[in-house]
Parts: sequence; C-alpha cells; structure tokens
Amino acid sequence: MSNRSSNLVISSLFISAFLIMAFIISFIFFNHAIAAPDDGQMPPKPPISKMSLELDVTADQLQMCMEEGKPASPGDKPNKAAMLTCLQNANPAITQDKLEEVMKENMPKPKDKPQQ
Repeated sequence: MSNRSSNLVISSLFISAFLIMAFIISFIFFNHAIAAPDDGQMPPKPPISKMSLELDVTADQLQMCMEEGKPASPGDKPNKAAMLTCLQNANPAITQDKLEEVMKENMPKPKDKPQQ
C-alpha cells in the first residue's frame, strides 16, 4: 500500500469516526431535550392528605372520588356532582358548599396561558 493511499484510508477513518461521534452526541442531546419534563407545563398536584382531612374521608376515598369527577377531556371542568355523590358515600355530612370551599382553597390554580 502506498503512502498516499495509507493517508487516504486514515483520513477516511478519522472522518467516519468524527461523523459517528457527532451523530451519537446529537442523538443523546436530542433525546434528553425531548424526554426532559418541562416543569412549567405540569400542573401542581392537589394536597390530597390535607383535603381528605378537611372533608373527613380517607386519602384513598378522596383520590377515587376525584377520579370519578375527572374531566372528560383536558380543559373541561371537573364533574363536581359525580365527585360529591362519591364523597357522600364515604361521608354523608359533606355538602356541596363544603366541597366547593375545600376545592377552592386547595386545588392548584391554572396558570395563565400565554397570549399569541
């Protein structure tokens, strides 16, 4: 093998290795950017244990009833009637007013949507 072809092979290998490393690095950073959760988009979770104490039900009962009243699609309001009925099965003393008060006090407020 001549010196010129040897240099050509070495430079081709160097370029190939460089391109492979660039691909791997960009793939890692791209995956990280996609997979990393954006804290600004995730709504805060309600304080279930505090709310359950205020309603005099267990945290599991409250969680189950919140699932019952979960909105059908994002952006819809929760079905408070279904939630109230479920909660009243656990504690008949819960009223609509009490549920509204606890939810208003403890549920996270939706963040203002950016204007476009």
